[in-house]
Amino acid sequence: MPRRKKTAAEAVLCGGLAGCASKTAMAPLERARILLQVGKDTSFVVALRRVWRTEGFQGLWAGNGASILRVFPARGIAFAVNERLRPYVKRHAAGSFAAGGLAGMCAAAATYPLDLARGVLGGQGKGSIWQVLVDAFRRGGVKALYRGATPTLLGAIPFDGIRFGVVGVLRRYPHEPESRGRAVGRSAVYGGCGGLVAGVATFPNDTIRRCLQQPQAEYRGYVDCALSLVRADGVPRLYRGLAPSLLRAAPSAAIQFAAFDFFSGVVLGRNG
Repeated sequence: MPRRKKTAAEAVLCGGLAGCASKTAMAPLERARILLQVGKDTSFVVALRRVWRTEGFQGLWAGNGASILRVFPARGIAFAVNERLRPYVKRHAAGSFAAGGLAGMCAAAATYPLDLARGVLGGQGKGSIWQVLVDAFRRGGVKALYRGATPTLLGAIPFDGIRFGVVGVLRRYPHEPESRGRAVGRSAVYGGCGGLVAGVATFPNDTIRRCLQQPQAEYRGYVDCALSLVRADGVPRLYRGLAPSLLRAAPSAAIQFAAFDFFSGVVLGRNG
């Protein structure tokens, strides 16, 4: 009997749960990364120590509530769109990257205001999602809710394109039939590879968008922000926070793709 395919709703559910699992597990490193990108800390160890000293244990997960609210629909949409496109592009390596990029862009566009809130909370360490969104709306209406959206939308294309693309290419290599547990483990390895490559390739863009998201930002736009950062501290300024990002990127993607396969097996009733 052929295996039943996931419905769109089931794909969104599995992707959302997978995203929440990876985000929560990696939240402390995510907090350190954002602080390095928008603040004056010089290493992720210094950043984490300062957060622990001033905000306590819970400070390591500051902004994670906004992350979960954003990640569930964002990763759900991304995985669902990619799942729908995979049958049409699986014979072409470039198609895997294109499908992933489109999936990421759709997800980013649908959930950007929550991403804005997460970036602000991660940088400030206080407040609430609702407060950040209301304050932004009062300052500039709907347009303010999409402050910094351009690099986010543009960055989603290569980031998810590379992640899903690398996984898609690796899955094309033949492998022996295996248990469900081994299949999930293989997905973790493939996802980790995709996350590492994507993290390195798109990190400067992420630094710029985080700086643009901060309420005190006075940049005139994407290019002005990039040039200002480089003028102040050189090109390495765009890579500040890369270390915790890479420490987070590979395991985060590994958890995400493994969890997606695991939850897919659960909703489809597959064992083993």
